[in-house]
Amino acid sequence: GALNIVVPGNFVISPCPAALPGGPTFHDAPATRHRTFSPAYFLDIFDVLGVSDVVRLDGSSPPPYNAAASFLAADVAVHDLAGFDVGSAPPPEVVQRFLRAAD
Repeated sequence: GALNIVVPGNFVISPCPAALPGGPTFHDAPATRHRTFSPAYFLDIFDVLGVSDVVRLDGSSPPPYNAAASFLAADVAVHDLAGFDVGSAPPPEVVQRFLRAAD
C-alpha cells in the first residue's frame, strides 16, 4: 500500500487513508488505477512495525477519515500538522510540532 520504512523502528511513510463506506480496507478505481486505503488497512501493519503515532502532513483539511474512530481507538496517537500548501515548506511552528512528535 505505498508504505515505506524510512528509518527502521522510527519513521514509516504511508499515503493518507480515507473513509471507505461499507467497511472495506481498500478501494480500487480502475479508471485511474489508484488504490485508496482505509485506516483499518494500516492497523495490523502499524502493530507489526510498532507504530505508535501518525503525523498527518497531507494538507487536506479536514482529514478524509475519522481519526478518533480509527487510529485513536487502536491507541495510535494522531498529530494533525496539515494546514499548509502541499509542496511548500511548512512554517516553523509546524516543524517544531513535528520534531516534538518525532522525539
